[in-house]
Amino acid sequence: MNSALQHDPQALLSVRGLTISFANEEQTRTVVQDIDLDIHKGMSLGIVGESGCGKSVTWMAILGLLGARAQIQGSARLAGQELLGLTDQELSTVRGGKIAMIFQDPASCLNPVHRIEKQLTESLALHRALFGAEARRVALDLLDRVEMPNAGQRLSAYPHELSGGMNQRVMIAMALAGQPELLVADEPTTALDATVQAQILDLLNQIRKDSGMALVLISHDLGVITEASEQVAVMYAGRIVEYMRTEHLFTHARHPYTNGLLGAMPSLEAEHSALKTIPGQVPQAGAHFKGCSFAPRCTEIRSICHDAVPALETANADQRVACHVARLS
Repeated sequence: MNSALQHDPQALLSVRGLTISFANEEQTRTVVQDIDLDIHKGMSLGIVGESGCGKSVTWMAILGLLGARAQIQGSARLAGQELLGLTDQELSTVRGGKIAMIFQDPASCLNPVHRIEKQLTESLALHRALFGAEARRVALDLLDRVEMPNAGQRLSAYPHELSGGMNQRVMIAMALAGQPELLVADEPTTALDATVQAQILDLLNQIRKDSGMALVLISHDLGVITEASEQVAVMYAGRIVEYMRTEHLFTHARHPYTNGLLGAMPSLEAEHSALKTIPGQVPQAGAHFKGCSFAPRCTEIRSICHDAVPALETANADQRVACHVARLS
């Protein structure tokens, strides 16, 4: 996984060398660097990392949702079609129709002055040219599909009359209205309690399996990632530092940052053990490092870590890691 690799022709979405910078009058800050990803039909990928590491902005760049100050380099091809550089009009058929994105705060994404039916049927009109009674019937089917209690009654409700979990189900239903091939869920369970969180994750997994669409789940919570993804990419300071199958995460993680995240998770087996912490602070977005960006916080530091940025290299058939220490050990 490096920017010298060719695009995978079998991938639904193939990203190579994605680099994102923001410029102002004084300077240009690079917030995401050299992201390479391949998303295949039906797969589920979890992207995990602390706030500010570039998880969300990566997908906003792919969908053309960043402002004019954003400078985007690299390539992102959806079924062979280059997305970077397309106009808003050209991307309108991609957003929602081929790639749908669920944002982390459904209450702020839904229009508070319109009923749920109006918001769902507007999506159906836009993406599937459905109107009137047929649009209402499909909207009701979508709410049933996301297991909304009393779906018919909820159609006439306003967002403020629904719970956080219900609003999230509405957002998922709106995302499914365009019958996307890829669904990107950005922190979809952040504001939900544990029980509702588990229900939403199960729902996303079931929809993926039933429809064959691909799922990208963005989260800072490793527990969420392990529940709903087959593969996981760990991001730190704008780079992917480790990539592996999720089933190997707890036993084969090699990057010190990944192990730090795992150590910070509470354990049901060790009730009275103290949680481990990662020393230091998360670097400011766009901070420049001569060597490894995790070096200032790493407990396994070597001299080379300050001098060269580690490449994301293959550790085995299912794992890639960007770490000098892991490579030397």
